[in-house]
Amino acid sequence: MSINDQTKKDLGKPFDLELDKIALDPNNPRIAPKPAPGYANAKTIFDPEVQSKLVVKVYETYNAGDLEASIIEQGWTPVDQILVWEHPSGEGHIVVEGNTRVSLLKRLPERLDREQKKLDRLIKSGSPQSQIHQQELLIKKIEQLIADTRTLTVYPVLAADATELRLKLPRLLGVRHVMPAKGWGPYATNLYIISLYESAYYDKHGEDEPLRLEQPILDRIAAELPLKPDQIRKNIQAVSAFSHFKANYEEQIEAAGNKLGAGDQYYFDNILASTHARNEFGFTPDRLQLTDEGEEALFKWAFSKKRETTGDDPDAINENVFQKAEDIRLWQKIARYDAKTGTTNFSRRLSISEPDDATPVWRLNREADSHREQNTPVKALNDLLNGLKQIKLDTLLMQGEHIKPMMEEAVAQIQKFVKFIDDNRQ
Repeated sequence: MSINDQTKKDLGKPFDLELDKIALDPNNPRIAPKPAPGYANAKTIFDPEVQSKLVVKVYETYNAGDLEASIIEQGWTPVDQILVWEHPSGEGHIVVEGNTRVSLLKRLPERLDREQKKLDRLIKSGSPQSQIHQQELLIKKIEQLIADTRTLTVYPVLAADATELRLKLPRLLGVRHVMPAKGWGPYATNLYIISLYESAYYDKHGEDEPLRLEQPILDRIAAELPLKPDQIRKNIQAVSAFSHFKANYEEQIEAAGNKLGAGDQYYFDNILASTHARNEFGFTPDRLQLTDEGEEALFKWAFSKKRETTGDDPDAINENVFQKAEDIRLWQKIARYDAKTGTTNFSRRLSISEPDDATPVWRLNREADSHREQNTPVKALNDLLNGLKQIKLDTLLMQGEHIKPMMEEAVAQIQKFVKFIDDNRQ
């Protein structure tokens, strides 16, 4: 049976459920505390204060402003399924897929209140009628959206208890979000994957055992998701190393005028994907974070100088060694060129043991390109000389009539180049 066929059996028939009876999921990997509260304790999940904070946190974490604006403008069209699980305690239903949409719908009354106060100010200040009319239209759209979403069509996850739910969620959410065509962003995907791994690992070893990568558990997670074990390993390594780096260096990064975002996990993805960078950072298959030395080097190379220029200084440039995460792949390209020539060491001018002496990657690439261009004539002449040495005397005698004009042309061309070099040395 395929994963898609199985997921259909994991869901019951859709039904209508009042919005205020749907609780957000505090175990969502992007917002859950460490450790996550789990699904067993109903009081923790359905506590009004917890839910109120979740509404705000989910909305902000997922940057739901654009989605909210789109839904207000276009109206409610329930294209994507909202999945809920009825808690065995009878306290209510938890949304396990659709947290962002539910959070912004729950915020609409507050948004309506703000927009109504804005309209009152516009009227009181004598603003243009066109502006007042636009504000009135916005309020009507929000009111209509609130009316249309007092109840939502939801799909129940068929799980008798929290244990069964945990077994089914990887299959349900993996099909929707881990596949590239429908995927969450890399950071959200990896947070979800590591949450699955941690749950399986601590079930086996207990909460006090330091987290390690174990192949049997990776294989088990791979059986639940449309990913191979090696990719799951790298996803876990990337998000773990990024989270560790963030905890250690976020304050210093902000002090340097930069902001560490979810997209910066891409630095760790690229380190893992590039043999030279992986070896240089010592990011072996069993590691869950960079070494202290490696983290310091990455901070100095990618975040210690301001990354984004502003209009205040149009001539300012990003002076970091890595101007962007893709520079790590460029570093790999330079390392391949060094290996090919056997005589250059451009890539070695970045060493985590001497991070302050590193040369920006864009400059290394320019020097490598220049070296490559300069060595093209050398290669051509070497090929010519080797070819001439392989010509046998009997071949010259037999094909002399055709070979002689070609050799005379080659001699003339070489003499021209020699004269050019001599003239430009003076």
